[in-house]
Amino acid sequence: MGNLHLVTGHAGAAHVTAADHGSLHAAIFGEGSYVLNRGSKFATTIISNNSIRVSDGDIIFQGRHIRLNEGTYVDLDVDNGTQGLSRNDLIVVRYTKNSVSGVEDANLVVIKGTASSGAATDPEYTSGDIINDHVLIADMPLFRVPLNGLNVQNIVPLYTEASLFPDGSVITNKIADRAVTAAKIADKAVTKAKLASGATYTAVTATLSTSGWASGEQTVSVSGVTTSNVVIVSPAPGSHVAYCDANVRCVAQASGKLTFACDDVPSANLTVNIVIPT
Repeated sequence: MGNLHLVTGHAGAAHVTAADHGSLHAAIFGEGSYVLNRGSKFATTIISNNSIRVSDGDIIFQGRHIRLNEGTYVDLDVDNGTQGLSRNDLIVVRYTKNSVSGVEDANLVVIKGTASSGAATDPEYTSGDIINDHVLIADMPLFRVPLNGLNVQNIVPLYTEASLFPDGSVITNKIADRAVTAAKIADKAVTKAKLASGATYTAVTATLSTSGWASGEQTVSVSGVTTSNVVIVSPAPGSHVAYCDANVRCVAQASGKLTFACDDVPSANLTVNIVIPT
């Protein structure tokens, strides 16, 4: 047997553990706790002042992948509020591990707060490090449930959405349109530094009107353009033929402006697509 643990390899016996998967997930997502951009993302519905419904979703909880299966939900009980007082309850994901069997489990739990005549505060929950300290219980707060007297108020999300990078610089829903792909990351065309602002580009359109040409030129306002940044210009599909026939091209840029030139004034308005990398 080697002096390394080959996780994704045939060993002739069961050898891949929850800790193995947890370590990999933590390396990808970081050691925090996150809701993934999947399914209903644990959307809540107030059924009554004593019942909150939590819909399906996926979580990475300190490396552990936890699911509420697609199309399912859990109804949670909320204790009665008190007339004239306010209270905050918490809905948490509770991780537990049996100290004898090692069996791990996860449940949605309501932690009841303390009623107050003043501003309500959140109740305490159990924090702990599953990965490094191997704690037997740990809570991940998902939602705050405020009660004003007997009535449940708007539920407040407390979670962080999962990120492509552990520092949170690129959350998963920002790459859902495939503007950022694994291939682009693999060849370093897209890097963490380039994505730190949370976006890869700004896309806008501009209209070159038939009446806007003067001496073969037209200047349009375009937000985001500077005197020196990179600007990518191309005609929209419906304007491509007329754009090319008139030999329209972008000839100058200034703060908030682009200047176009043409050999012949087009007979119709032209739509131009403009991409500004960030």
